[in-house]
Amino acid sequence: MIYYKGALQAYYSMNFNQFRGFIRQYWVRIVIFFVIILSAFIVFRVSGAGDNRFVPHSFLEARTNGSMIAELIVQLSDESVKNLQEINNHDKEGNFALASDLVRAELRRNNEARAKALDLSKQLEQMTIGLRAVQPEQAQLLVTQAISYEISLINRLLTYNDYLNQLLSTLQSRFDGTGGSSGMVSQLLQNLNTEAQAINDLNAKYTATMGEFDRIYE
Repeated sequence: MIYYKGALQAYYSMNFNQFRGFIRQYWVRIVIFFVIILSAFIVFRVSGAGDNRFVPHSFLEARTNGSMIAELIVQLSDESVKNLQEINNHDKEGNFALASDLVRAELRRNNEARAKALDLSKQLEQMTIGLRAVQPEQAQLLVTQAISYEISLINRLLTYNDYLNQLLSTLQSRFDGTGGSSGMVSQLLQNLNTEAQAINDLNAKYTATMGEFDRIYE
């Protein structure tokens, strides 16, 4: 718990350009932290869970904000994917400069999505803080699973950004004749589509899991 709090303090004091590095550095620790929480919930059973349903207001507020932010991330990802085929067409036609311009535009869009991911991580932290007060235990377990989906979504978004940078570098090499190939471009575009689909799937799993959570309180 101590190292997790220290990680969060470092997280909020950094500038945005260090965001990806932070996630990479603390990824394993964050996952371990949530595993510890899950294990604690399995051991610790809330008495009278069936008759004592409760969700703190701070949790509900963070959940609402986080859901809206995640939807925006998915929308930005969908918009980016729509331009991948156009980038592929320009590459095949030898219009490397135009393809590079489109990739730069997608990098700017992805930077916006990364900023949203930073906001999302803050909401996930607030949900985690309020999680212990959530009753019954079944609801706690569902929230823990849902949060893990959104953490994975953030990681996928960072991977998407990595592939965009690789694609830009490859197109620039093809443009100046120093390397790169059409096959490399096609593979990177395929990787981008895979990551974008994963982002959509993870958010859909989050939404479905929180739907199960809501049904407990109906």
